[in-house]
Amino acid sequence: MLTLDLDIAPYDPRTMLEAWRSEGSRTSVQALARFVLDHGVALFWPSPSSGRPTLWCARPALAEAVCAWLLDPQTRALLEASFVAHGDAEVARAFDRLDAAAKGP
Repeated sequence: MLTLDLDIAPYDPRTMLEAWRSEGSRTSVQALARFVLDHGVALFWPSPSSGRPTLWCARPALAEAVCAWLLDPQTRALLEASFVAHGDAEVARAFDRLDAAAKGP
């Protein structure tokens, strides 16, 4: 929706994000990890070279809500637990990216 510049006001992105956390399956955690890896740099460290800066910079309130949800201890714990259980390298990289974002610049 961001890519197409569609109005997302009718949708609460936290509801969609929460589906990843409440599902808790390996597949949902892998999807969450891919989201973090695809969008994390642009969300946490926006710059012209981050790949997709305009998508999130154009909607700062949404970006802030998504960042807060990603940095929530429950979200990070879900990634960590999934890595311990399954050893998925992509999940580990996503956890590391969130850990770096939580520590700040």
